[in-house]
Amino acid sequence: MSLIALRPTQQIVNIVGTLGGTWHGYNAMCRCPAHADSDPSLSIRQGHDGILVHCFAGCAAEDVLREIARIRPGRTYDPPAEQRAGRPANVERLWNDGLPIAGTPAEAYLLFRGLIGPFHDLRYHP
Repeated sequence: MSLIALRPTQQIVNIVGTLGGTWHGYNAMCRCPAHADSDPSLSIRQGHDGILVHCFAGCAAEDVLREIARIRPGRTYDPPAEQRAGRPANVERLWNDGLPIAGTPAEAYLLFRGLIGPFHDLRYHP
């Protein structure tokens, strides 16, 4: 058994989004689709062989997975506007604080690793 959490696949990200869940590292908490749930009671994370689920309200994993399978495949999730509202200012500040990568240690590292520019969309933040 590995003690390292696995990065979730896009399928799991979409499922968590559809269920209105929140992420805590690589684990998510959602409202369980197998019972009438008003508070998040379902833990979802990526396992080595698929999705790992645990409903703290007591639903069987088979029932939860059956309900999750009914979620339309390929549906992407766009976070609500209130979750996105605080991000642009911080992202813009970081971008503006960064320097063009040309002539920085970051460019030297990328070239050493065999990556060829131009690197117009990369910034260096000292």
